[in-house]
Amino acid sequence: MRNRRPPLALIAVLVSCASTLASGCFGGGGGGGGSTSVELEVEPNLGTINANKIKLGRPIKGDVIELDDEDWFSLKLKANQTLQIELFATRLDQDTWDTAINVPRLTIFFPDNATKLLEQSLETGWAFGSLDFDIPTFTVPQKGTYWFVIRGDGDMIPGGRYVLRVSEVKPRPNQEEIEEPLDLGVNDTPETRRA
Repeated sequence: MRNRRPPLALIAVLVSCASTLASGCFGGGGGGGGSTSVELEVEPNLGTINANKIKLGRPIKGDVIELDDEDWFSLKLKANQTLQIELFATRLDQDTWDTAINVPRLTIFFPDNATKLLEQSLETGWAFGSLDFDIPTFTVPQKGTYWFVIRGDGDMIPGGRYVLRVSEVKPRPNQEEIEEPLDLGVNDTPETRRA
């Protein structure tokens, strides 16, 4: 597995914000500072009624430092779009997340906002230390408004600051093998491999 590095533009935003944490770059209520190319969450954004609208490819920054804080974001999507969902939290604000002994939880809800489509947390994934739960590729199953929710993974435990970015990606076409299902011997040796 190769190491994936975030694009330089996002690295610049993260470095800029990391160097100005003390001055409110990530203010939960849309505090000052930071790049104009990055949205700031606006509180309250708990639940679907107050969810912040986000734009494809545009990072949004916020925090879940308060106990039981959940940040809800909405995004209208088309069926069969392929998305990449990046959550920079423990790698952005490691001291705060480590002090709280917590990691972020990322949940995506179907347009009916009651059905959990996908969740990345310690319960459903990696349980070996602090990390962020990115979703490298996700294909949208149906048209509608989807809900992205960020919170601390542990109940009644504060979290930290984060940057969320949902981008559309263009996956490469699949390469199919030349054998029919259950066939043997067509591409089973170096000499018969598909180039």
